[in-house]
Amino acid sequence: MLVWAVSTSPATYDPAVETKSSLLGIFPEFNTADWVAGANVLANMNELIADDWGGHRDMVVALATADALARSPGGRAAKLVARNDTTTYGERLKDMKRAHACAYHRQG
Repeated sequence: MLVWAVSTSPATYDPAVETKSSLLGIFPEFNTADWVAGANVLANMNELIADDWGGHRDMVVALATADALARSPGGRAAKLVARNDTTTYGERLKDMKRAHACAYHRQG
């Protein structure tokens, strides 16, 4: 089981995940990542992820970006991917998606 080790408290969480610096504020372990690829991944995630996440959208963008970067060759070299090909970021994103789907179905 992977452990979620990144703080998302309001004191350290920047909700505007649109730039490299805001993403690195949440996930500083990507400071050495290839940011040509990182900028492209971040831009793609900002376009792909719907606004129906409300106040959680920025964290979903950050987690999806971090998961993609962790699975990249640089992320694999930094050992950000577990042996079973999962990442901490992907596991947390999966949990958020599950909770989001449950909440959506409860609302009707």
